[in-house]
Amino acid sequence: MVLIGIYAIYPGIPLDRINMGGIGQPWNAPPVAECLAVMVGSDSQGKFGHRCPSCEGYWRSGPWANVCPYCGIRAEDYQFLSEAQHRYIRHYCETLTEGMQTVENGDVVIDMDVVAEAAGKDGPKPAFYVSEESQQRKFDCVACGEYNDILGRYGYCSACGTRNDLQDFESQIVPALRASLNNATPPEDVVKDAVSAFDTFVGQYAKQMAALVPMTKQRTTRLTKQRFHQLADVRAILRGWFDIDICDGIDDGDVQFLARMFLRRHVYEHNGGEVDQVYWTPAATRRFASSSTSGKTAKTFIGSSGFCNGSRRISIAAFTSYFRRSKGRSSISTRPRPGLRDTAIPNALEQKQIPGTNLARHYGTRI
Repeated sequence: MVLIGIYAIYPGIPLDRINMGGIGQPWNAPPVAECLAVMVGSDSQGKFGHRCPSCEGYWRSGPWANVCPYCGIRAEDYQFLSEAQHRYIRHYCETLTEGMQTVENGDVVIDMDVVAEAAGKDGPKPAFYVSEESQQRKFDCVACGEYNDILGRYGYCSACGTRNDLQDFESQIVPALRASLNNATPPEDVVKDAVSAFDTFVGQYAKQMAALVPMTKQRTTRLTKQRFHQLADVRAILRGWFDIDICDGIDDGDVQFLARMFLRRHVYEHNGGEVDQVYWTPAATRRFASSSTSGKTAKTFIGSSGFCNGSRRISIAAFTSYFRRSKGRSSISTRPRPGLRDTAIPNALEQKQIPGTNLARHYGTRI
């Protein structure tokens, strides 16, 4: 069990955390003189439940949270206490205050079992004795090492604010795609799964940018309601709207190969493998002279020179630096460029190559 301390006032309003040091080390002073010191215990796994004061999302992590993994809002750590913890603190303050008012001289004894049972009458018993509710996705943040247990697959680390999309992509999605090929899954199915994974990956970041960056309704709709199955279109949108070149650091040959594989997915998914004009027209595929599908091609797409390494570089060079160690909603103030239309965006691969923005220098963020 892990214990943390909360300064609270009657009838159980948390005001600050208690910085408990080692034996003999003094605590930090309470924010007001009337504060009561309340000890709150972890669940049976040594974790603590948390609840966002903004979106009301629930998750589990270490004792102190700074960021909501769902909406990304930042707040003081004591403001992320769970409902069960709030009930426990309220009953503790009420019991202690009542005891001090009724006992003139002597000791006031608080039976923690009685307090926990009383708090549990209005809802689930606090985490002092039982485990908080386990969620769907458990991960240790690659940036700070904090344990997170959240609903859904993707979210922010509740300690440092680093998103787990790239971490999940590299540790879960890519190995699964390679395993599929090694298990004799038809290559065309793996190509479809790979492009679908890219669509999901980019879509998660696009939703966050739509929420964090002021933009027109048309752009919000494009980022949140539509797919990301065409590499050239995705590249043009993100470079034109946010100065993010998702192909920064990838040579032209690999970019063209990735574009061909994205178009192959269209052939497999919608045309039953029959090549059409959409596949042959873009400049990125003009040098591709064979319509045959082979395991070698799909493996190259998933392997070192194609999708996995290319997507990894896409991730690191662009989105990760945009969100890693962000400071919440107020940290990103980029606005859409004046005069840019939401439609008729030219195909980036048919233009002259424009040097991509190095976001590590642009945003001063470590990649």
